[in-house]
Amino acid sequence: MTETLQRKSGTQPKQLDELTGRIAGLSYKTADRVIVMLENGQTWEQAEPEAHLALRPGDTVTIRRGMLGAFYMSSGRTHGLRVKRVR
Repeated sequence: MTETLQRKSGTQPKQLDELTGRIAGLSYKTADRVIVMLENGQTWEQAEPEAHLALRPGDTVTIRRGMLGAFYMSSGRTHGLRVKRVR
């Protein structure tokens, strides 16, 4: 069933609370804000500045939904990094 049909029938697609993926690449918006590209094509941007992050291409990350619609990214070396989805 497509998203359009689901809206018409009154049902909504299930909302994911957790996503696990592998980092395909990293770029920097500014020196303290990283943009993370995942292998599944999604792009996530760091929402709060932080001077040093231990993220590398090939790392597996988990993104969890938090309170009030915020999202948090964690890996083996980074925990609780607030992110927002760009694409």
